[in-house]
Amino acid sequence: MQRVINNIVNNDILPNDVWKWNYVENIIRQTMELYSFKEIRTSIIQSQELFESYLNYYSEEENSSKRLLFNLNGVSNLSLRPEGTITVLHSLMKNNINELQSRLFYIGPMFRKQNDNKLSQIHQFGAEIIGSDDLLTDSEIILLAIKVFKSLEIFNYQLEISSFGCSKCRINYVKELNKFIRSHQDEYCPECHYNIKLNPFQVFQCENSNCENISNLAPVISDYLCKDCSSHLKKLQKMLSNLGIAFVIAPYLPTAFNYYNRTIFRFVIEENGHKTILANGGRYDFLASSVLKKKVHAIGFSADFESIIRVMENRNIFMMPKNQFKVLISPMAPNLDVFVLQIAQEMHENNIHTIILSFTKDFDYMTTIADNYEAEVDIRISDELIREGKLLVKNNLKNHQEPVQIADIGNYIQTIKKSTIIQ
Repeated sequence: MQRVINNIVNNDILPNDVWKWNYVENIIRQTMELYSFKEIRTSIIQSQELFESYLNYYSEEENSSKRLLFNLNGVSNLSLRPEGTITVLHSLMKNNINELQSRLFYIGPMFRKQNDNKLSQIHQFGAEIIGSDDLLTDSEIILLAIKVFKSLEIFNYQLEISSFGCSKCRINYVKELNKFIRSHQDEYCPECHYNIKLNPFQVFQCENSNCENISNLAPVISDYLCKDCSSHLKKLQKMLSNLGIAFVIAPYLPTAFNYYNRTIFRFVIEENGHKTILANGGRYDFLASSVLKKKVHAIGFSADFESIIRVMENRNIFMMPKNQFKVLISPMAPNLDVFVLQIAQEMHENNIHTIILSFTKDFDYMTTIADNYEAEVDIRISDELIREGKLLVKNNLKNHQEPVQIADIGNYIQTIKKSTIIQ
């Protein structure tokens, strides 16, 4: 396990940022509830064999999925979860969930192995509709993603849609694409050389201008679609247009993994001259049928938390939460712990937020710490006042202090809170 710790890329979410993540998660959960999706939480530790079987199976390199997986100790067959869709399907299978249609979403960390063999942690949320091949479902999952972004006040994105074909028509395209890549292999950048072995479709994701110019000459998958797949894409376009949804047809729409069929889509936004992918997804009937060991249709999408947070920060969408009314409890002598906790307990029963200071003989230090917390009220407990059954209460907003009977402290603080407008 020490090897994992030494190779992980630090991705801590610090207290000043956690509220932003909570805000986004709350919006997502509210939206998912609106669309009648249920949350699922799959294990972070997964079988490496599971992903070796289903990731990147259009790659010409054998066992290419191992390049993505981070084995826990180099001996066991366990890896950290690299993505959500396969784990959701596997959970349905192993828990013998046989609902006619499952509408599920997940939120959590995913882990990928980088080129330098270090472990990278990302965060995703995703939605899956499993058990329907209706074209209506394709539109619904896209509308769901749009609703999430709208609720987060993210606009000016571009919806790109395309088709990944089916097992009958795509095979010829894959052959032609691999042939094209081999003929230009020496012209691609080192990053593309690495990615191509994982997934030939990733050549369309490189932002290197030279690589883009080469890939723009590659075969277009729409030229290889069969009649049914071509008709499916046209019907989807018509449905979205009738709903007033703006989109573009992307001839070289890349996919993160190769388990999609027919509808694929992504949401892209321009940030500082670069494209940021907010979410991507599509239909994955082949994958669902393979994992669940029966014919099943499915569609879904996943979205990148880090990208969403960054876009919202850059656009000043986040609003700092309002300050909470806080009471600071300060013991002015040692051995007053029981009194401190009793006062804190009474505050909590009245839903008052508290901060407890530890006693120190350095009064100036305590004063500095108290000022840093910026509490509206400071309750100071001293031996002398306790003997009189009182506490010293300082109202920092009015710069006023007075002794208050211990029995009246709850009502006294509530009165201050009600008369205070928190900005």
